[in-house]
Amino acid sequence: MNRRVDVFLPAGADTAAQSMIEQLQCEPAVRAFLSEALRPLTPSAVLRRVAGQARAEYVLIVLTPAPLVLGQGAVARLVRAADDSGAAMVYADRVERKEESGERKEESGEWKEERHPVIDHQPGAIRNDFDFGPLVLLRSDLMRQWAEETTGKDYEYAGFYDLWLYLSRRGSLLHLNEYLYTVVETDTRASGVKQFDYVNPANRAVQIEMEQAATAHLRAIGALIDTSAYADVDFDEQPFSHEASVIIPVYNRVRTIRDAVESALSQQTSFPF
Repeated sequence: MNRRVDVFLPAGADTAAQSMIEQLQCEPAVRAFLSEALRPLTPSAVLRRVAGQARAEYVLIVLTPAPLVLGQGAVARLVRAADDSGAAMVYADRVERKEESGERKEESGEWKEERHPVIDHQPGAIRNDFDFGPLVLLRSDLMRQWAEETTGKDYEYAGFYDLWLYLSRRGSLLHLNEYLYTVVETDTRASGVKQFDYVNPANRAVQIEMEQAATAHLRAIGALIDTSAYADVDFDEQPFSHEASVIIPVYNRVRTIRDAVESALSQQTSFPF
């Protein structure tokens, strides 16, 4: 296979990056791997630099400094899926190696490994923490188009979010239902806890940028609601038994629905909902 992939790592010459480089040297599809202390790979300016440095047909981005172990032929499999589908981005399932306080979880002396399948991306799915996993393959030409069209729009936290929203407007985001790599999971909180990070007041600056990127995406696809002609609601027009309703849209989230409902029901208010 021709060398058609440039790989960008989110760290300098540390142990995890060096391990990845050694693995990538065995991948015939890889043209070059660049680290340059790109940590993290979330600011728009960093991703535009990546787009400018990419010379191969595809860009493989590692989004986490956590150690990754690639399955045999993983990069070639991602490239083949991108070729066959014409997708703008390809991502895959993974195996997670759990780590708790640096202690072994099994008496056998091995870390506990769990399969972590991810879901298909659907049009309209724009949650900023959509789980693509830490390894994604992008079309270089589309990434360069994004970089050119977003010049002057600098996000510190929402750069990758803005990028994949752009890619979703240019093509499909393909989920390859295969376990292609293993990652050491250092955030061992339950998914029901992680999913509420976005409402943490400490992350307000992050939230604002994500909302800005989402609003720009909705405007770009003609889905932004124009509220300027809305009439004020006359709350005295009829009696309402409740002052507010809580609506929670979900898709393939059967394991976290209960957590979400219990969280809503546990809210303390001075009005019925």
